[in-house]
Amino acid sequence: MKPSHTGSLSHGKVVHALNRRVRIISPVLLKDPERACVLEILLQKRDGIEKVRTGS
Repeated sequence: MKPSHTGSLSHGKVVHALNRRVRIISPVLLKDPERACVLEILLQKRDGIEKVRTGS
């Protein structure tokens, strides 16, 4: 499958993308696990997102 989204974000980078999966690395969130947890909660509430995982 061809990646649908690749490139840099303002606070991270898309490192892997498929039709139904995206992996993003964000140094800001690696240094702030509380903020990463908040982002995880917000993403889980979005329609169409089935699973969110933060951390290593």
